[in-house]
Amino acid sequence: MALIQPQRGNVARLGDHHHARGFLLGELIDGGLDQRTAGTLPLRRFVDGEVDSTTMVEELLRWVTPVLHHSRWCKRTVEVAGKTINAGDRLTLWMISANHDEAAFDRADEFDIGRDPNHHVALGGGGPHFCLGSHLARLESVVTFETLRPLLSSMKLTAPPQRVRSNFINGMKHLEVAVG
Repeated sequence: MALIQPQRGNVARLGDHHHARGFLLGELIDGGLDQRTAGTLPLRRFVDGEVDSTTMVEELLRWVTPVLHHSRWCKRTVEVAGKTINAGDRLTLWMISANHDEAAFDRADEFDIGRDPNHHVALGGGGPHFCLGSHLARLESVVTFETLRPLLSSMKLTAPPQRVRSNFINGMKHLEVAVG
């Protein structure tokens, strides 16, 4: 199935994806278009060549955080920030929160496609739980945005995005855009 399916006239639909690529790319494209249509036009810096696609994709990953959280179990009793976490306790790691943490990011509530360095945890923070598909996801995202670069300034959402109903995945089910 094609990533972008022509519909009617100049409207295309990103959707009907049941795999991570569709979720991730749809979410990143919506994240970028949502910021563009909000009047702030941060994608203009990418379209004009001021910011490269790799840097922009990293900020989009931080901003939208495709996987919202993970659970882990504490292996040994530890103290963190004055709180005791006992061995066997279940912990929820909220990546969406970590990626918007003011202690970790200057202007954490600002969408800055030129943010560098960008040490987000959207695809895991390293270690044994780092996303195995992260390199492919980044590459597909960069290639998609490079391909869409000449069209981005004329793309507009034509319908509200239809999101995946999940408290685990921040995903897109359908995203209709018009070009021109």
